[in-house]
Amino acid sequence: MADRMTSCASDTYSPREVNSRLQELGFREHLAQTIYGTVAFFVRRQNDDEAGSLLLHGVASDATTWTPMLQCAAELGVDLGNLVLVDLPCFGKSENRLDTMWIPEVGDMLISEMTTLGFLRVRLIGHSMGGFLALDMAARFHEHATSVHVAAGSYFAILNTIKRPIRNIFRNPGTALLWNSYWLLCLMGRTGTMMVRTAAAVLGPRVVIAPFVAKPTKLRRQIAEVMLSQLNPRGVVLTARNGPAYDAVTTWGSIRVPLVAVFGQKDRMVTRWDAEELSQVNPSARIAWVDDAGHMLIVERPAAVLRALGL
Repeated sequence: MADRMTSCASDTYSPREVNSRLQELGFREHLAQTIYGTVAFFVRRQNDDEAGSLLLHGVASDATTWTPMLQCAAELGVDLGNLVLVDLPCFGKSENRLDTMWIPEVGDMLISEMTTLGFLRVRLIGHSMGGFLALDMAARFHEHATSVHVAAGSYFAILNTIKRPIRNIFRNPGTALLWNSYWLLCLMGRTGTMMVRTAAAVLGPRVVIAPFVAKPTKLRRQIAEVMLSQLNPRGVVLTARNGPAYDAVTTWGSIRVPLVAVFGQKDRMVTRWDAEELSQVNPSARIAWVDDAGHMLIVERPAAVLRALGL
């Protein structure tokens, strides 16, 4: 028990476990009927204001991935206001009957549901794929988006790898090799998932997820196990189909609301190159770095990410 209650104030690496019981953190479940089928939203209202924050998770995650950061916010006395978490279509408790994951359509659905929930002004917060989605929504929904805050979500190198998987090995070798390996496993579907979980059973879960974190031996074992349990090859494949035609330069360059982009110093997937590209495309973006953090920085250094995102 004492280990689970490591202080967030000390900026300890991996201070909290993922909590799958969102009701314990004050959230109520809202099951929305959408074009994708049932999509699970989790709402925590602090007041009757029309402003709320929408938190968007990554591809090997669901809404619960945000819970270490939310627990740290509570401990540190950070008032995040009205919050909405969501299991994106095909992830967590949410269905995806369309068998597509086109980013503009997902954004339309999310804004529609936020309006239904009474939130007309939306602060967009995203991690990894969720950051990619948040950036797209900030560019398209000027009348609703008030600001956008992304962690490891500036996907230039990943998009380049999806478009040119071989050529980008020479331009962004770390990202290309890591993404291509992950992509091939996902294309294998259940077989790829079985291979990963077999490796985890033999080598240990923290060894298998090591490329995505800065300090695998110090990451809570429970978090590594949760990450492996949330492997979703179909979701990755559907999301990656956005890559070949997506124009990140034009789209993200059109964002006019405040933009904060946070990167892990030891992220092998979304790197310094991505931060530099985002700064060129949108010079008003505020870039921040988190030490001793990899791609899963929101569970590795949640308190530091909370500060860096400006929440």
